[in-house]
Amino acid sequence: MALYVAVMAVALIVSVLGLAGLTVVRIERQRANAATDLIAARQNARSGIEWGLAGSGTNANWRTTIASGTESSQLSVGSNAQGTVSWILKDTDGSLSNTDIDLQLTGIGRAGRALQVSRVRVAAAGTASAEQVWHDEYRPGQSTNFQLQANSGVGVRFIPALPVNATRWSITRVLVWSQKIQNGSLEARVTTLDASGLPQSVVNSVTVSTNSFPATFDWQEISFPAAAGLAPNEAMGVVLLFKSGSSSILQVGYGANSNGSPTTSMLTTSNDGSTWTSQS
Repeated sequence: MALYVAVMAVALIVSVLGLAGLTVVRIERQRANAATDLIAARQNARSGIEWGLAGSGTNANWRTTIASGTESSQLSVGSNAQGTVSWILKDTDGSLSNTDIDLQLTGIGRAGRALQVSRVRVAAAGTASAEQVWHDEYRPGQSTNFQLQANSGVGVRFIPALPVNATRWSITRVLVWSQKIQNGSLEARVTTLDASGLPQSVVNSVTVSTNSFPATFDWQEISFPAAAGLAPNEAMGVVLLFKSGSSSILQVGYGANSNGSPTTSMLTTSNDGSTWTSQS
């Protein structure tokens, strides 16, 4: 009886050792698979960088068709590898539509349960040109005057005639042929246009005092320090709205002739910009 118990005890010990050995083998195999997935995911992340560079580099409209910080679709790698690749292009200010050239490209690799990320800084190709006059709505000697007073506004819509290789453009400043009537203030806006070609969303705006405007008709500069990058074929509006003053504060000269713009029209409002009328 004692011998039988001893044999059973030895058999149980051998069985436990056998099961422990199988568990160790399974853990080691899982660890090896995890290491393999990690290496594959790391390689896929690097491939994501290359895919992102190729995808944005061959897309002439990448600033408008790619959303900053949004992951691309996940692309499955070939039959000889495993996992997926994707990428994210990000601008520091959250928008690719402006003229920033310092960008961040992230490659994302997945394999099994592993995920790896590679990140590089990239510089957008192209350089900004010096300021140029791309639209001239009025030239002295061809003027009709608009009085800027309470609830009123005046402006122009246009598409500049840009060089054929232009990819973006910005409104940095405008020159207004004007004469101060009295001290007050106005709001200058750069706007998008609706389907009817009338001002819609405000892209940029500045408040300007008329104190410094000329007492007799002359050019007055208004700057837009945060001008956004716009698509080459995108029509925009530049409008002036009365903001404060006891009555009429400014006379603005305008004319029917334009230089360098195939699409142009004068705009007016009498209700603080709630609705606009084209004078063309």
